[in-house]
Amino acid sequence: MSEITPGKCRYCGCTEDNPCSVPPYNEGDVCGWLSGTRRTVCNAPGCARRWGEECKAAKLAARPPRRSSADINKLICGRGRSRKKKGRTA
Repeated sequence: MSEITPGKCRYCGCTEDNPCSVPPYNEGDVCGWLSGTRRTVCNAPGCARRWGEECKAAKLAARPPRRSSADINKLICGRGRSRKKKGRTA
């Protein structure tokens, strides 16, 4: 991955002044920006795919670790013992 600069695609290096041609579209069509106001990823298929893979990997890395059923059972049972029972007042 290259340096992130607004107005320059971080994967293919195209810029607003020198856009890349997007292959699946008509000849003469050029790329646009996927990353909104930051303008760091163009919509060329290869760049869009790589950006999607990076976003997916970042989401997976940010997930909390999975708990085992034994850990969940300990949490449930531990909470049940610490609660105070509410009794009726006369």
